[in-house]
Amino acid sequence: MDYSFLQCGEGALTVHLGDGIDPAINRRVTALQGAIGSAGLRGITDLIPAYADLTVCYDCTVISAKAVSYTHLRAHE
Repeated sequence: MDYSFLQCGEGALTVHLGDGIDPAINRRVTALQGAIGSAGLRGITDLIPAYADLTVCYDCTVISAKAVSYTHLRAHE
């Protein structure tokens, strides 16, 4: 699975899951949103889905961008 991360300031990380309009990519976004949302991680303040991206907003005093990206990798094992 191809993906990339884009750091959005100190409190958000966007996971880019593909290019173009593709229902399969959107299903990956929805699945990732569900996996992170149900993980109950402290510090996650919002999940903002787009068609091919998911922006994860977090409190950087509670959880790091590295931990957020690791959560993404675990969700797609």
